[in-house]
Amino acid sequence: MEGSNRKSLTIFRLLVSALVAVVIFLLVINPEYNVLLNSENKKSRQVVKESTFDNPQPDWQYNYWSDISASDSYPIVHLRSGYKVIKEKGENLLVGWKYELVNSSSTDRTVTVFYKITDSDGFDVGTGNTSKTVPKKSYEVIKGTLYVEKDDIDRIKDSSWSISLETVLTTKNKSKGNRFDLAGEVLKDNGPWWLKRFVQYRLDDKKSFEREKQSGSKWYRIAKALDISYDEELTELRTKLSLVDLDLPPWAQVRTKPEYRDLSKEEREKIKSWLALQIVFGGYDAKKGRSIQWKTVYSDFED
Repeated sequence: MEGSNRKSLTIFRLLVSALVAVVIFLLVINPEYNVLLNSENKKSRQVVKESTFDNPQPDWQYNYWSDISASDSYPIVHLRSGYKVIKEKGENLLVGWKYELVNSSSTDRTVTVFYKITDSDGFDVGTGNTSKTVPKKSYEVIKGTLYVEKDDIDRIKDSSWSISLETVLTTKNKSKGNRFDLAGEVLKDNGPWWLKRFVQYRLDDKKSFEREKQSGSKWYRIAKALDISYDEELTELRTKLSLVDLDLPPWAQVRTKPEYRDLSKEEREKIKSWLALQIVFGGYDAKKGRSIQWKTVYSDFED
């Protein structure tokens, strides 16, 4: 009798284990559950993949919004810059930084980037600089490292930069035409992996697109060169799903909306792709959603 009970218990445990394995397998292969979570994982893998350092740590902190305050004929266009802590080295932290740019002119340029890691008040935490010759009409990445004391790690909040050119600009060697248009032409055939995705994120609806077009912004001019425009169908889908605010719900809430269940397979893929861009560039978390804190603060002043 005891042997029979043991045998029954063993069979029961095997059945439970098999059931758990089946459930996990179904979750893994079901794209409705894992596509956005996979996007977050791919983002992390891509960040590590593009790093040239030996010991990658947390994600790069990128700035896409700053630019060079210069005339249209200035040859250099800033695309993005960023930093991240690479590793500990004695009493210091080794911080890597990179500056991605386009030389839009027809002349090779020797560019020096002065990079700073700063605290929340704008005071320097660490500084470094690197010079590199950037070929004419090309995209390039200038990289460097700097050291920060371990005690200052909590002060690291932001970064700033400035650049200088070895060659003095004259009427003869300045770029001919709008530098953003010229940069767009360069980037059509020689752009980084993230560029088209970011432009799609930046100009993802008619309102954003028209605003950037009216101002003649860098990203609009580059989008025009890359033949990228807003997706009107996507805007309609986002409106239908109430995904038009800065705040966004977690993926679990999105996929259980009746309006989402009524979408076609192609429409669902369009929404997933848009949310994946929000993960990479917009601070969206598939598990937690996105909450813009200043909206909560501003609501304190309602009449």
